[in-house]
Amino acid sequence: MPTAEPGGLAVHTTELELTRRDTTADYGNCAVYRLPDLREFADRLAETGCTTTLNFAVPMDTPEDRWVSLQAVVGEAAPPDIAHLKLALGDSVSTSFGLLIRRLP
Repeated sequence: MPTAEPGGLAVHTTELELTRRDTTADYGNCAVYRLPDLREFADRLAETGCTTTLNFAVPMDTPEDRWVSLQAVVGEAAPPDIAHLKLALGDSVSTSFGLLIRRLP
């Protein structure tokens, strides 16, 4: 059951899988969700009286958009303060993904 008040909003972030794969990557403390996982989640939310806004556009226009940080792969050898939009995590390449969830009045 949703905890947002009727008409209320919830904003959540999670990891979005950019690597083609048949199953959801689960790295123990971090799951990297695929498009079908997030669409299924939106369908399940709809069953509880919520709408979800999903924007799957991932820009690749600039060098910064195309940069994949290997920090999680190479560990301490990578500088800890490198900003990144995409991250290699295990055998995944992921980016942050936001979900806007509204509980219908």
